[in-house]
Amino acid sequence: DTELFSSVQETGLLRSKLNLGPGPVVYSPRAFTPTYNQMTIAEAIPEVLRAIPECRFLFQRRADFHRPEYEVQVQQKFEYQGVNHAVRILPSMKYEDMPPFYALSNVIVSVASHEGMPRSVLEAMACGAFPIVSDLPALREWITDGENGLIVNSVEPEQIANAILYALSNTALTHGASQTNREIIEQHFSHSFWLQRLDELYKLAVAGKS
Repeated sequence: DTELFSSVQETGLLRSKLNLGPGPVVYSPRAFTPTYNQMTIAEAIPEVLRAIPECRFLFQRRADFHRPEYEVQVQQKFEYQGVNHAVRILPSMKYEDMPPFYALSNVIVSVASHEGMPRSVLEAMACGAFPIVSDLPALREWITDGENGLIVNSVEPEQIANAILYALSNTALTHGASQTNREIIEQHFSHSFWLQRLDELYKLAVAGKS
């Protein structure tokens, strides 16, 4: 839904409510489960904070695929590393409540070990967040490394941290990617595009029978 998911969102109140300060925001919108490698993202946080102390990190509980025991392990990693002050864990929320969180974020990190094309990455791209993703075929079809996103070729803390820091220090890259990604979503993944396409196919089918 490209009308719902867009960069035109009120984020100031949300930033204040979450006590994020003025710094950049990195968002991991995937469910807490080992497939999505939140532990590795957590291990990348200290290196990012050494370079950008004001950076803040959002993690997302989701009703689907949630593994509470894995979330506890990730939270223990935050505490052990002394980064709790820079982390916010968001509750599970409704689909229509997600856009401001994407729009608030400078970067989203989705580094699954295996999957198809994740809807959360598409939603983030529609809202202007810069994607950092793992090297999977479905993602490479739409994200070109160094152009409209960054692809990490191995899910390791150092690679993730380096990718985050590179993205946050290259505003020209992220700004250009925001425009490119919005066009990709509108032209290939939006509800309106597919409704129009289905209408065209229906008319062709009807014309073929007459």
